Amino acid sequence: MRKTIRFSRQELFDRVWSTPLLVLAKEIGISDVALGKACRRARLPLPGRGYWAKPEQRRRKVPLPASKNHDQMVIEFTVLDRDALPALVPKKPSELQSVVVVAAELINPHSLVAKTLKASNKAKTRDGRLVLSAHAALDLNVSPEGLDRALRIMDALIKASENEGCQWQLTSKGQTIVTCNGETMPIVLTERFTKRDLPPRQPPKSQSKARTWSPPFDPTPPYPGYEWVGTGELAIKIDRYTRQPVRQNWRDGKRQKLEGKLADLIATLSVVADAIRVDREANEAAQREREAAEARAKARARKAEIRRRLQNRFVTALERWERSKRLMAFCAEVEARASELSGDQAASAARWLEWARSEADCLNPLHDLEALTSMQVDVPEWFSGHYSYDKPKINWWTILGEE
Repeated sequence: MRKTIRFSRQELFDRVWSTPLLVLAKEIGISDVALGKACRRARLPLPGRGYWAKPEQRRRKVPLPASKNHDQMVIEFTVLDRDALPALVPKKPSELQSVVVVAAELINPHSLVAKTLKASNKAKTRDGRLVLSAHAALDLNVSPEGLDRALRIMDALIKASENEGCQWQLTSKGQTIVTCNGETMPIVLTERFTKRDLPPRQPPKSQSKARTWSPPFDPTPPYPGYEWVGTGELAIKIDRYTRQPVRQNWRDGKRQKLEGKLADLIATLSVVADAIRVDREANEAAQREREAAEARAKARARKAEIRRRLQNRFVTALERWERSKRLMAFCAEVEARASELSGDQAASAARWLEWARSEADCLNPLHDLEALTSMQVDVPEWFSGHYSYDKPKINWWTILGEE
């Protein structure tokens, strides 16, 4: 579900000088950094800092510089095609769940909530936050004062969502996972914290009235001048990235508390699940496309390697045939000269010529035409192409400059 957007060099130049880079990048579907890099590769000048803050009459546009190597250049961006994605419409919760009621007191809690409550009895605090056991409690980041409300909210949320078919579980990594329509997503409940200044530490009182020497510095480690304090403002987040813009955060507001937004959260779970499914299917399709492209590239590389090996075999056979012919010609010349010999010398020359012709004949590939004309080439199964540091040597068929 991706598309390619193309600009000519002139078109992209006109766009970046008529629209701020950040806005144009958002329209295209890429980051402003990627757009800036593409412009620099195309040798396109960009507006300087403060250009868009000036009145339109004072904005000076520079001309497009000529470039022989870039004038016909086409700048391409491959982006997610959001128009091709199916529209995700939040499903309305059932009539019984149109309003999720959060109890004023935690009575008969859900098993996960009860497990978290038990773990909180032994939990310590760090920076004002309860440090709950990772595998024995819900994923909560709250103060001890905000724990009761957080548990009541999670208890109502879990029970109401289970009535809609969702399933909840804790993982060994400390995540709280909800499964909706077969898709899993982490849920996190957090409290907003703020810093509160601590009063300055009083210097220790002298143990003796006698005047004693003391170092010009305080040897004790400095204490932090502040502490973290929970504000009581809670928020729930679906901690799962989706390409589609789906709401994933709910928090206390000035007009409505988090308790009044649980029904909307439950209704959105199925929407997020659909978005996750669409992303997964798109990723699987992209993975299949990558694997198919890799298979095609491997097939091309293997075909080229087979051809290269056949070429090398061809040239090697030619070189052996030429050497055999040269050796045979040399033997003929030796035989012509040896005709002038007699006796033992003539016999010795005859024995040598017999041996030399036999050795020269061994080089002739024409004696084994089946092996010479065979198109069978054994390329290892793992072979998928040559690396830059392992490129084959240039042969007769190689065009210089393309290696």
